[in-house]
Amino acid sequence: MRTVMAGLRHRWIVALVALLLASVLAAGARNEDADDTPLPPEALLKPAAVRLWDTGTPLREPGSVGRREGWRAVAAGAPGRVRGDLVLETEALTAVFASGLGKVLLYTPGDPTRSKAALLPVELEGKRATITSVSTTKRQDGVIVAQAEFSAPNVKGRPITFSFASDRVLSVTPGGNTRGVSIVAPVELAVVPSFVGDDLIYDPRSYPTGRTLAVPSEHMLMGLLKGESSVLVTTWHETAPKVRLVLSRPNKKKVSIRAVDIVGAGSLSLAVPSAPGIWHREALKPSFLERDVAISWKPPFPAVWLTQLYEDGVKTTYEFREAREEVWRGGVGSYTYPAWFRLDKTMLSLGKRIPPEGEAVIYFLERSDSTPPRVVSPIDIAKATLTSEALANLLDVEGRSVWFPERPDYVIGAATCAVTDALKEIFDQGREVEEQARVRGGVEDMYSYLEGMFERNGRYYPFGKDMLAYLDAQKRQKPELAPFIRELRATAVEIVTTYDRARDTIRDMDYAHELGEKTISLAAEKRPDNPQQMVELKQEWTGMGGALEELARREHTLARKLFQQAGYSAATRPEALPVAEEIRRRARKCLDSPESYEIWAND
Repeated sequence: MRTVMAGLRHRWIVALVALLLASVLAAGARNEDADDTPLPPEALLKPAAVRLWDTGTPLREPGSVGRREGWRAVAAGAPGRVRGDLVLETEALTAVFASGLGKVLLYTPGDPTRSKAALLPVELEGKRATITSVSTTKRQDGVIVAQAEFSAPNVKGRPITFSFASDRVLSVTPGGNTRGVSIVAPVELAVVPSFVGDDLIYDPRSYPTGRTLAVPSEHMLMGLLKGESSVLVTTWHETAPKVRLVLSRPNKKKVSIRAVDIVGAGSLSLAVPSAPGIWHREALKPSFLERDVAISWKPPFPAVWLTQLYEDGVKTTYEFREAREEVWRGGVGSYTYPAWFRLDKTMLSLGKRIPPEGEAVIYFLERSDSTPPRVVSPIDIAKATLTSEALANLLDVEGRSVWFPERPDYVIGAATCAVTDALKEIFDQGREVEEQARVRGGVEDMYSYLEGMFERNGRYYPFGKDMLAYLDAQKRQKPELAPFIRELRATAVEIVTTYDRARDTIRDMDYAHELGEKTISLAAEKRPDNPQQMVELKQEWTGMGGALEELARREHTLARKLFQQAGYSAATRPEALPVAEEIRRRARKCLDSPESYEIWAND
């Protein structure tokens, strides 16, 4: 999820001041060379200014759209036959209806020599397809619509309608008996975004066998394209479409994603945000251990840049921060936050807690306050193209918010360590009798905090038990899914057993009230041994609070692991995908609105 690392509230203040100062300085430094051309994301909602061209002769192979000898301008719906291929062009995208190739080729202005993607009916993928006819009309709202009829030997009449919803977004609507759209593109990694839980990042190298990968249909898919200068963003309204990554295996050692097939969607929206370095993959070397390492990649513009690193053996999302920080994580301790910027450098600080394993894939989904108006983010595209229901399901704004179990009228604070630090100071200074009201208030602060922690932790045990029952029922109904279910069941068992093992250390609220009565009674009379007794009570309070904090972090990690496993494990088992999607739905509900010790919000 867009969250990382839980920490103590009272330690945030100093870090926040430093962070704000560093943010201002870094944002200013990185914006000096920014293009100030006004292009607000709201432009995505405006109709596109589309130019139509006739190439004069049909394209024989995908080529440059920069050379335009023989091209002539045409008008939508005008009588007369296009002699070559039809071209629809906006300021940000060019669509070439390559009739002889049987594909619609997409180009961006920054790279007119190579198409970013090719679109065709999914039924014609791998066949000698042609576009047999193209007609254009101009709607009353000014939108130009092109309807193309695709065919191949023994496959006739597969229509698809194309229109530019804006300069940046191409709408694609299969018609008639066209089941879906194949998007052929040089995708190195495919990303299924999730704002509660972690994004799924599909690397074809992780799948040594198979020709296709089935991925969850969650309204949005991003393809990180070869060259690290473009991202293919695809959105759709429906929850039911089948989404499949088609792999290419030219030899035993090489594998790549050749195409994305989307079947069953009423319509798709496509955009290709582009900039040098708009995404990056960085191999994490053993030499990175326990060092601050500056990598060669630099962000092309300010935004919310993300990567995933391993914590507790589980991929965890980290948002790059604007300065080096020491952070605290329940059950893990203090360490340097692993991903940050230093003026014009991108830094990674990895160690035993966040080890240099695999690679760091760096990309962005959302704008930051410093993102230039000219930049359109993937989430800007989603907001402009999805229905309110689909967008709410994707973004889950309420579910991604993080809370802290602190009562509004607190006297000292919330977390047992912070409150007992303050109480210990009172007893050390011999002021316990004079400040009995403050001592009582601190105890009540901790009651409220612990009740919140018990309530939050209480979600995981029934979630794990219910998940085991669901998986066992699915195994009985679908014995062929046994290997898939066995893998996920092991994680669900761990969620339950982790809670069971912690019962003795987390205690219960009855025990907390016993500690509270002892603490309040200790302040009733000043005695020489009061400071030492307060030290012993502090150990009991913090032992209880620390156990709850560690349990929350660990259970959240396991639920995220299950959320990820369901998606990754079903990739080569398409028959398991409906079960995987239900597991992810349940896990996301459990992960909604986490407490700050489970995961630290990046907002």
